[in-house]
Amino acid sequence: MSKLTAEQLTSAQKNALGVAQSVAAVAIASWEKYAELNVAATKAAILETGDDFLSSLGATTATDSLAAQASLVKPLVEKSISYSRSVYAIASETNAALAEIAEAQFAQLNDAWMASVESMAQNAPAGTE
Repeated sequence: MSKLTAEQLTSAQKNALGVAQSVAAVAIASWEKYAELNVAATKAAILETGDDFLSSLGATTATDSLAAQASLVKPLVEKSISYSRSVYAIASETNAALAEIAEAQFAQLNDAWMASVESMAQNAPAGTE
């Protein structure tokens, strides 16, 4: 049975650190995208709806008031749908990046496992085929 050498341990630690850095980079990039999206959505909500809201307050009749409210709702719904799609796109990109990292790790572990099995098969005592 093979023993773990210092070089193998160091290599494994470097690999684990590299994977952790990759995952952290993906998470931070995703967080930055969410932050940018939220800042843009907040700016749009404050700047674009403020004038419409003020104009709805100036309505003199019930019909004008209802029409003004209706004109406020449609853009908000459209922006909410757009925001949801953007959040979904960011989540999908993040998921794909993390899945790629996980698949690479799984492939590496699978290769190591197969090498270990082959080594054990080659070093097995005679007659244990």
